[in-house]
Amino acid sequence: KQLSKGNMVIRIYPSSQMGNARETMELLQNGALDMTKGSTSDLESFDNIYAIYNLPFLFKDHAHFNKVVFGEVGKEIMDSTKDKGFFALSAYVAGTRSF
Repeated sequence: KQLSKGNMVIRIYPSSQMGNARETMELLQNGALDMTKGSTSDLESFDNIYAIYNLPFLFKDHAHFNKVVFGEVGKEIMDSTKDKGFFALSAYVAGTRSF
């Protein structure tokens, strides 16, 4: 609030107070929420293009991940849900799962 001279107020609702990831994305679509954090798995429900990020061994290393995600392909993927009421601001590696 202070840095925006009162133009912006950020309220944080931890511990899924506003719902799970899918529910908060639906709140974004309805205009009831301005921002949330979700995973590519959550985003798959809204656009199948996000499934590509869940393929095993897709990226050689973190540098390759960054090149794709923050390049032209990544921008296209991040913008793919604009017509559904939201878009991705950024991406990060949150670790990988073991099979």
